[in-house]
This record gives sequence, structure tokens and C-alpha cells, in this order.
Amino acid sequence: MSLNQGAGFITITGTNGDTVFDTRDKFFHVLTPRSGSVSIAARRFGTATSPGLYSATHDCGAVDSNATHIIGFCNVTYSTGFSQLASGLWYMVGGSILTEMQRYVSLGGTNGVFISTMRILTFSLSGGRLWLEEATVACDDQQAGPGNSISAATVTYRIYAGVFT
Repeated sequence: MSLNQGAGFITITGTNGDTVFDTRDKFFHVLTPRSGSVSIAARRFGTATSPGLYSATHDCGAVDSNATHIIGFCNVTYSTGFSQLASGLWYMVGGSILTEMQRYVSLGGTNGVFISTMRILTFSLSGGRLWLEEATVACDDQQAGPGNSISAATVTYRIYAGVFT
């Protein structure tokens, strides 16, 4: 390893010649930590001709208006109803989280060749606030027949809004 100093910077180079630390690189600085939870209602399955389409935007609170990025984790816990993932799993936040996905199933139980049910959760920043956006499509003739629904969920989050400087 070697330490290199320059005009206003320091770099550390590994034994293979790669730079492993450079004070000129931007670092993430947390401006606002946010913790809380959001309840998402159960979403009823629709049919191939009348799919269940749902979208919701949940306000998770104010953040520093200088924040440009978020990092963190969220936990998704399901209540009763249909869900494909085990309840209580933690996900890394930094893009969209696909909590539900299945292929279409006809009334006769035959699997279709296309995805017909999805629930996507996305944390985002806008207007100095942290948002949780939900987009769900629930389309499955076999599930719609008996009146099933995608399970309600509670999303517990620990998010850090900040900026790279």
C-alpha cells in the first residue's frame, strides 16, 4: 500500500496498484433519517377482462430539501390473504421492490404464459418529502373466482435521505 498526497487530496493505493481511497471521491452524507411504517390495504384479484388495478402514494414525512438520494431498509409484514413472500423479510431500499409476482391462472387451473399479478413498492424523494409509491395489478381468474385478494401489508422502514458531496 502507498499513501499519496497532492494539492488538497490524499489517495491510498493497494498493492496491486488500484486506488482504494481517494478524498476527492464523493461520500454519502445523511441529512435526514426517517423511520416509520405504512399500511397497505389488501388488493382484490380481478379477472382477465376486468383486472384489479391499484396505485397509492403514501407520505412518509419531511426530509431536508437538499437530499437527492436515499438509502436504507424496509420490512414487509403480511396479514391474512395471498402472498408469495415470507412475512417479515427485510429489503434494501434504493430502487423498486417487487413483493408480489405470479403467472396468470385460468379458472381451470391452467398457468398462462404471462405475468398477470405484481405489486411494486418504490421509495422516492419529491418536494422535500419521502414517499412510498405502490403500483399493483391483480389479475387471475382462479384467484378472482373465490374472491381472494393480495394480502394487506405493513411496510416498516428505516430510510436515510442525503446527498453525495
